[in-house]
Amino acid sequence: MKNIPIELSPTEEKRRDWYEIKLSNAQRRVSEFAREYQWDQFVATPLIKKFLVCSTKEQFDKEVISAFQLDPETTIPKTYSAVISQEVLLAVTPETYAENYPNGQEEHAYEKLLAHELAHAFHIRILEGKEEEMGPRWFYEGFALLVANQFEYFTEKMKKEDMQKIINTDESVSYVYYRQIMDEMLKQMDVKHAVNCARELSFRIIL
Repeated sequence: MKNIPIELSPTEEKRRDWYEIKLSNAQRRVSEFAREYQWDQFVATPLIKKFLVCSTKEQFDKEVISAFQLDPETTIPKTYSAVISQEVLLAVTPETYAENYPNGQEEHAYEKLLAHELAHAFHIRILEGKEEEMGPRWFYEGFALLVANQFEYFTEKMKKEDMQKIINTDESVSYVYYRQIMDEMLKQMDVKHAVNCARELSFRIIL
């Protein structure tokens, strides 16, 4: 697995080895998922060229605004903690992630956060760069959650009718719910078929 350059602030430099391990583990999660579903060719080359860790949420927000050429006054959601732009993975520190998104904390939470963003890049590769064919929000976020294995264990289970409401309205909800919807959907079809079906604008499922 190719080493990815990591850019750290002076305050984070002392944890360089730790960040290298977390990034390597995140890459491994995606690679193992790809291998399981015979998608190896889409991870044959690295999904990113650099990993930039922002020492504060303020720095992260500025980097995101710059990377996506947003209005400087844009407010980035507090829970927004990682993203890939132009093959650069931007992320906050694990402490900032834990503080700003306590609901996302689980075992290996930080490497799963990184794997989640890598999974989006992986998904886009599967679609040959056609990002607009990733499907509705519940699906492409659910796919990334599945690849990263986030929220594998959850306690607040949804009823099928509540899942269906999210599917039908594209309502933005907790990622825990997206993972549950994905798990339920995969009782009906396999991942590869689901990814292909989601490319259609009319994609909807009945649970």
